[in-house]
Amino acid sequence: MTKDLPTITIDGRTHEGGGQILRLAAGLSAITGKAITITNIRAGRVPTGLRGSHVEAIKCLKEMSASEAQGVELGSESVVFHPACPVSSSSSQSSTTSRSSKTTKGKKPTKGKRKFLLRQTSVNSPSTNPEAPVVISRKQTGTSGSSTELERQITITQKTNGASFLIFQAIYPYLLARARRPISVRIIGGTNMRSAPSLDYVEQVLLPNFAKFGLPPASVYLHKRGWDTGPYDLGDVTVEVQPLPLVIDDNNDNDSDNDAYGKSPLRPVFPEIDLNRYGRGRIKSIQITVLAPDDPVLRNTVDGPGFDPDVENTPPRSHNQADKIYTAREYLEYQTYLQIRKRLLLLPNDLFVGSSDIDGGANGFAAGIVSMDTYKTERTYHPTHMYVLVVAEMDNGFRIGVDGAGSGTRLGSTRRLHDTAHVRMGIAKELAETCIRHFVDEISMARFDSGGRKPCVDQNMRDQMVVFEALSPAPSSRSLSCVEVEDPRYWSSHTRTAKWVCEKILGSEPE
Repeated sequence: MTKDLPTITIDGRTHEGGGQILRLAAGLSAITGKAITITNIRAGRVPTGLRGSHVEAIKCLKEMSASEAQGVELGSESVVFHPACPVSSSSSQSSTTSRSSKTTKGKKPTKGKRKFLLRQTSVNSPSTNPEAPVVISRKQTGTSGSSTELERQITITQKTNGASFLIFQAIYPYLLARARRPISVRIIGGTNMRSAPSLDYVEQVLLPNFAKFGLPPASVYLHKRGWDTGPYDLGDVTVEVQPLPLVIDDNNDNDSDNDAYGKSPLRPVFPEIDLNRYGRGRIKSIQITVLAPDDPVLRNTVDGPGFDPDVENTPPRSHNQADKIYTAREYLEYQTYLQIRKRLLLLPNDLFVGSSDIDGGANGFAAGIVSMDTYKTERTYHPTHMYVLVVAEMDNGFRIGVDGAGSGTRLGSTRRLHDTAHVRMGIAKELAETCIRHFVDEISMARFDSGGRKPCVDQNMRDQMVVFEALSPAPSSRSLSCVEVEDPRYWSSHTRTAKWVCEKILGSEPE
């Protein structure tokens, strides 16, 4: 570890005090070349310290950026991360200059421009050793041997079913800043976790919204689902990442970075992202995703002694389905539709497209202008593996999504078939009710009474955009001329935490 290197100290107890601070700070450190020390990691969680997914994320960033790191082990509450060099000296300087002008006012100017030269790294061969699960290949480029280029394939294998897409969240900004070609990222771990972005949310909401903001298109491929309930089994997913567009870096003054002809090197350019340009939008259509087992939960006739579900719980009957047995998946889909219809009919007209053209006060959903369809229904193979995602496509092109997973804690209390089926019905109904309640709360934002501009994306998506806002070029005159800006009272604790980390690293110099 390099000694006497100026570092930025980040207190992990700040704001929400979770793993987001670590993931975001390490990624920005690798991009900007600023060394960091993170203390009190996950002080707001139980247990505190690094979990398996955090360890793998930091290891991956360390390997990709040829950096040095200390404290990257399970349970560690302090990590030191020393990057080799900025991804692009000019881009990192330009992205921090405007943001640091106020922060560094009154401080002594830095003597000279601090640079870190990228160390020459050897090519790592794939390994099955569980102690070294991150497999990253590089190849030398240029004539000086001072720069490296990532190979197309990156594989991250977790020992536990940690959230795969939280690892992706940590490395994605660096991949965009570094990649010169499409890169395939394969992550072994959890794909459907109760407290992390699910594969379905990433596929249907996160990545489409990224593309809408101007980030390169990305695709996600499921090989196997991994849950944090039921039998222990790791999932497997691959994300195909496209590179950012490249421009000639005329401001680069490091001759060793020039190509064989002495020309300035190319550098990636993040798109200009400013959420103040976009309003909230109105709902144009709704799509649902349902994952659940095909175990029987309900027969239209009596299914055993004492089994008499109320009318609301019973799917519509037809003359030729008097003895139809409904599965947990069918019942969960039915309950999701039922809860959406019940709750959306009561929402204000201005949340839906076409409402202004309707007489009688009905909103666009009640009038049938807003469509509702099933995007995906998929069978799972354990009673605890139940999941619902509701996505609203807005008329401004963005998507708002809310999901939920069943805990399965009420299962296993009885061995009788009809009692087990009854319990599963209760879990499915509770999951649908909870998910739709949160969905309605998200699209209506009834919990707020601020009256300002609402974010154009949902609460979980909003904090994902902070790092790209910080890395994007300075807002244009069009953006600065916006009459109304986003009201910060709508921001979640995760969004505020992300903004604090970005300001801490991009808006200050190491001490």
